[in-house]
Amino acid sequence: MYDLSIEGWMSEEELKQIEIWASSVPPDGVIVEVGSFKGRSTVAWATACHPSVTVYAIDKFHDSRRGDFYNEFLSNTSHLKNIKPLRGETPKKVKYEGTPIDVFFLDAAHVNPTDTIIINYYLPFIKKGGILCGHDYYDKSMFDLDFITTYDVKYFSAVNANVKFLEVLLKKEVTLYRNTTLWSFAI
Repeated sequence: MYDLSIEGWMSEEELKQIEIWASSVPPDGVIVEVGSFKGRSTVAWATACHPSVTVYAIDKFHDSRRGDFYNEFLSNTSHLKNIKPLRGETPKKVKYEGTPIDVFFLDAAHVNPTDTIIINYYLPFIKKGGILCGHDYYDKSMFDLDFITTYDVKYFSAVNANVKFLEVLLKKEVTLYRNTTLWSFAI
């Protein structure tokens, strides 16, 4: 079950969709989340999947505005033994050399070329039949209310561009989720 008391930007509606994706992962599967922050979404992944599923939580766990928040992440997730935190920038410092990925979730820098490097690095690891998904794609038509600001337009622009690129690369249309900024592709 997700935990709204953990600081983060995932809405309850978004956490519910994460739980749906997580519950689709077979036993002994793999979920990779890039951009875990303080663990709000990580807890949703780890509690909704089978206990044998490994959830890799990859983040620098540090930024210039908030300082270091790694210990807070560890505290928020310590009760879940299937979470494997990996600290550092991926793929520059943190390499993934594990088993094929069932679900890959991107909620990282929201800038290019950083996010495109991450996508290109992890795409070959995603299983056929797996899910490539992420956060912070904005399509005004998907919302009942208009909540976007001028700041948000800049924030979402790289994510939107990457999703459009993936539609061409994968020759598939993205799936969007009403009243969320979540997006996904079946691989």
